[in-house]
Amino acid sequence: MDRSNGKITDERYDMLSENFEKEQSKLKAKLKELNSQFGEVKVREKSVSDFISKAKRYVTISKVTPELLRAFIERIEVHEKAVKRSRTCGNHIVIYFTFHPDKAFRLDGEMDELGMTKFA
Repeated sequence: MDRSNGKITDERYDMLSENFEKEQSKLKAKLKELNSQFGEVKVREKSVSDFISKAKRYVTISKVTPELLRAFIERIEVHEKAVKRSRTCGNHIVIYFTFHPDKAFRLDGEMDELGMTKFA
């Protein structure tokens, strides 16, 4: 309306229009990024709420049972020893928990002189 009334020049209108288009595309990109982050937060929130509901069932644990392990551990990977046939070199172990599926916990075992495994 201002352009047709002569209150704003064509150059000024084009510049404002271009700035508006740039800002709009930046805002669309930012919205897409925020929606992606929101989705990640929702997945983590679900993982935490699932963990809490499982943990409430096992508040007083007197003995580790297979059912308990299946409730909290997705899988355990035990790799070969770094030094074959070594009595002191432990195995590399990776544990994937059900409540934190995108992260694995690594344990590097090393045997002491009594045959007990120490984890770094």
